[in-house]
Amino acid sequence: MSDLNKMASGASRDPLSFCWRCFYRWSSGDAMGLIRTVGQASSRRLRDEETYASFWERLHADRNSVPDRPEVDFEEKVVVAIVLGRRSTGGYGVEIDEVLASDGGGRIQVQFAETVPGNDCVVTQALTSPYVLATVEAQDEDLTFEGAEETRSC
Repeated sequence: MSDLNKMASGASRDPLSFCWRCFYRWSSGDAMGLIRTVGQASSRRLRDEETYASFWERLHADRNSVPDRPEVDFEEKVVVAIVLGRRSTGGYGVEIDEVLASDGGGRIQVQFAETVPGNDCVVTQALTSPYVLATVEAQDEDLTFEGAEETRSC
């Protein structure tokens, strides 16, 4: 989109505050990983604690214990979630590349990349559903998601 500009880091309105990673491990805030229980693809904005808690429970429903949710101040932030949906093997992944805002405000675009294993990759033979969560500044602007596929060579 020609009228979207990458928000400069340190700018007063930098919408991508952090994106944290997790592969069935916990790290410093957000989550990225694989799940077996959420089979349908979705991209969404989670605006409140109740919706976030419900979504988090579904993400981890296949585990013996649900990990603690990273804290989010919903007065300041919202959570964006991208779930790729069920994949027939391992080797898939998803990352948020950048968050863009229109010059005049009104639109935010989350750009993400889906990693696909190449034909030469040895992958686990299990159903997976890659996901990534991140926080962005709470805004009323339209939020859109744009994905690109990248094939990984092994």
